[in-house]
Amino acid sequence: MQRFILPVLVMAVTAAWTPAQVGVAPGTFSEIWVKHRKGEDVSAALTKLQQDASRPRKERFNAAYLHALIHLGAGKPEKALERLAFADQMQSGRPQVAVRRAEAKLQQGDVRGARKDLEKVLPKLKGQKKSAIYLRHQILAARVDGRSGNAKKAVARLGRLAKQHKKNWEVHFFKGHFSEALDDPNGAIESYEKAIRFLPETDPTPGVYALQRWAALSVSSDRGSYGNVKLLEKARKRYQAFLARAKANNVPEKLVQNVRKTVGVLDYFLKKRQ
Repeated sequence: MQRFILPVLVMAVTAAWTPAQVGVAPGTFSEIWVKHRKGEDVSAALTKLQQDASRPRKERFNAAYLHALIHLGAGKPEKALERLAFADQMQSGRPQVAVRRAEAKLQQGDVRGARKDLEKVLPKLKGQKKSAIYLRHQILAARVDGRSGNAKKAVARLGRLAKQHKKNWEVHFFKGHFSEALDDPNGAIESYEKAIRFLPETDPTPGVYALQRWAALSVSSDRGSYGNVKLLEKARKRYQAFLARAKANNVPEKLVQNVRKTVGVLDYFLKKRQ
């Protein structure tokens, strides 16, 4: 079976975080948040608010934390860590800061450091098992397990999460990824199918890799065959959906070219069957 090397994925890190807003007075965090949700570039405004010592510490914390999430989303863990350190100065001991710090370290490849941060903050999250930040913690813990060579433990953890968070694409996506590491193509296909079902329609959404992996595994595994026209057509459709979103999600050009070649092969077999 073709081994899948997971690219450095940047997840949609701000979607689940919705701070309380009271009005949208100019220059306040609430105003910046509204602009951010509209897709505007708010980096300069966030920096200005963080540096404004006249503003409440809570607003400055929110600005630094959001800025960190934006940097994480852009794949800039060093800058994210700087903003998280500032957020910790404004309001120390907040568990979400520790969880995002672990995420930044994982992006850097510091698996041991990420694990340490996750283990340290876990006691503070025991009473928040239904919260978005606890879910983020557990997804990261699974990724750390997998990156540490324990894919079996990662799949088991994600399997438990999948029962509680059936519509969370990330849970299913990483369960699929680590199922591949266990040479379980059927389990991976099933998980990628669920991930695809719940993928957001807007970019960037790195979960689009599920489209490519589902198609590759379905055609090449025992479940697939180049004589199965319906499967080939579905695989081709998903490859095309992946290619349509590749640029927005910074998919490596080499993978894009490989997928295009694969689509050409599928077209050849489909024409032979017509």
